[in-house]
Amino acid sequence: MQNSELTLPVMDTAKFFDENIKESIGCTEPAAVALAVAAAFNALKGRLPDDYPGQSLDLSPQEVSQEIEQITVRTDRDVFKNALQVGIPHECGGRGISKAAALGVFCNPGKGLELFSDLDGEKSLEAAGLLKAGKVEITPVYDWSGLRIEAEVKTRTGTGVAHVLNEHSNITHIVVNGQTKFENHGAEQSLEVLSKLHRLDDFIEIIENGLGPQAVKTIENAIIIDHKASLIAERRFIDLHQHSFGLSIRSFVRGGYLCEDSMVLAKEKVSLLVEARMTGFDIKVATCAGSGNMGVVATLPVVAMALYEFAKQHPDCDVNWESVIAVIREKAPEDWAKLVRAVGLVHLIANYTSLCSGKLSASCGCGTKAGVGVAAGIAYYLIPSDDRNRVSILGEAINVMARGIIGMICDGGKEGCALKTATATGVAIESALFACRGLSLSRSDGIADMDAVVTLKNIGMLSNATVDIDRKILELAREGIARRFAG
Repeated sequence: MQNSELTLPVMDTAKFFDENIKESIGCTEPAAVALAVAAAFNALKGRLPDDYPGQSLDLSPQEVSQEIEQITVRTDRDVFKNALQVGIPHECGGRGISKAAALGVFCNPGKGLELFSDLDGEKSLEAAGLLKAGKVEITPVYDWSGLRIEAEVKTRTGTGVAHVLNEHSNITHIVVNGQTKFENHGAEQSLEVLSKLHRLDDFIEIIENGLGPQAVKTIENAIIIDHKASLIAERRFIDLHQHSFGLSIRSFVRGGYLCEDSMVLAKEKVSLLVEARMTGFDIKVATCAGSGNMGVVATLPVVAMALYEFAKQHPDCDVNWESVIAVIREKAPEDWAKLVRAVGLVHLIANYTSLCSGKLSASCGCGTKAGVGVAAGIAYYLIPSDDRNRVSILGEAINVMARGIIGMICDGGKEGCALKTATATGVAIESALFACRGLSLSRSDGIADMDAVVTLKNIGMLSNATVDIDRKILELAREGIARRFAG
């Protein structure tokens, strides 16, 4: 480590990773919209967040729909954009932000971002009825910055309002018939320490000397959940005889168009799982910086690299994608520990960049946040722990990734995210390998600064400057939907 007069702030890593790695089923934006609606409706029945663990509403879907007069939701432009066309899990092919809002009144807000797990055919039909009756109104507020959702539910007996702010599952404010019933503004406190980090050494210090048993357990769980999810996604596509980008990548290998290597494996597994999520398959993943897709990108490429490194070092050991977690944990515990630290580093960098740019923007977070973190995480995994140049190597991995991926825009959650995440995964692995081979431009280049932490801040500032791009993306997306329905 380099000497510095700056004192590294103490981070409660158990709290940080617990707050910033969540389990989620389906795209997080429609789930967050449904959560706000569910909280507003439940509040009308006297059920507030503190009551969620101990009770639930005992109402049939028909009884709920008969009570609803109007559901009105306002969101920031990026929540609206990401939820506009994406598939909803457990919903028999349903998709989109309006359907998510309609379904919210039938969901249990106590389940957080997994609230769609209670959906069934009857609830889906009742939600469709609310939409057909014109009882659901969704409006994007272009001037709102940061993640923000306000849901209002009017029934025959009153009006409930719920706000979700900054985090997808962070219910901050509930009002019933004009009276405030719940307030909570304590989210994201663990991110305050992260914002005070100024050197890449600080990130390394945290993952090497600051990870307690609980933090390690949370990161391990994220790796295991996402790896298991990748296997489930693959089986679902095969069983349904459904084409996918990930399975196509595998067919390119069989056809001799691509080589079977760590990069192709990582792109295949990431794109498979992301496409499954965006299609609406009910598969649980671990999030990163509030995004399930970013969580997938944060883990699977590092696991793919660990698989190939282990296979090279143990040529006589039979290991494949399905067995990689169990084999490395059993036969190479030091490698497993380093893999956990590498994924922890990915999460730190992704969340730091997210602090600089905001949770959502016109930039693709899988590239500019999780992808940049993966470049550093893979480089960390590959570099010997005693390499004196490893800080500069990690910095160059970040900078190479920044040079290659900046400009990738987010045009909403959908199956096409599989292509972007595959691209981000490939560039991240290349960036790590370039850096490990000693590539260094030794100067600032575009938004990449000689100081990699400054590069992360520059990525954030660039993302914050894309408001007009966001507006145009939404305009084009809504025009496309209108033409599709008109046709």
